[in-house]
Amino acid sequence: MALSIVERPYLLGLVVGLAVLAPHTVLPEQVSLAYAAISLGLIAGIYIGFALVKGSQEQILVEVATAGVFALAALLGAVAVPLIIPIAYFAHGLWDAAHLARKRGDEFLVPTPKWYPPFCAITDWVIAIGLIVLWWRSGIL
Repeated sequence: MALSIVERPYLLGLVVGLAVLAPHTVLPEQVSLAYAAISLGLIAGIYIGFALVKGSQEQILVEVATAGVFALAALLGAVAVPLIIPIAYFAHGLWDAAHLARKRGDEFLVPTPKWYPPFCAITDWVIAIGLIVLWWRSGIL
């Protein structure tokens, strides 16, 4: 019997992180930077969706502002300092961990499905480590 995402979020996070990294092994440097930056923006924006579905106005504002910070980090990494991108992926994993630690009644962070924050944190950290290794080897960093 196959296990669902709810039962194995850490394993799925590892698999998805590796799948996101795979194209970086063959992409030219500038395309790799752009792909990593776009992926970071997409990942950061998912919490906006959770906020629009379940969140208060304050939670929507927090998630939009936070996603904006990650989008800015992605842009700066793509055009100026590539190391910003893996650092931002690592930081987004911390943002995921904050959502995982969210307690009922916490008005600051939007509620999410219980499986999502650990899945996303592992995905983010795998990508962060992988980008550092791949980009170090290729000379991007």
